[in-house]
Amino acid sequence: MRRFLKFFARSQNGAMTVDWIVLTAAAVALPLLTLSFLEDTTVAMLKELGDTLVVRFASRD
Repeated sequence: MRRFLKFFARSQNGAMTVDWIVLTAAAVALPLLTLSFLEDTTVAMLKELGDTLVVRFASRD
């Protein structure tokens, strides 16, 4: 196992794999983090939009 880890650490393929893992993790984490900050605002805006649409369409009946 040690020999494999030493080879992996020295190999360019290993470095490339780690780069892709880090980039993929960042590509997944960034939108999730952004969504967690904007969730309350988004829910409030959608609720307000829904209430507005209900009032507008209810008045047409």
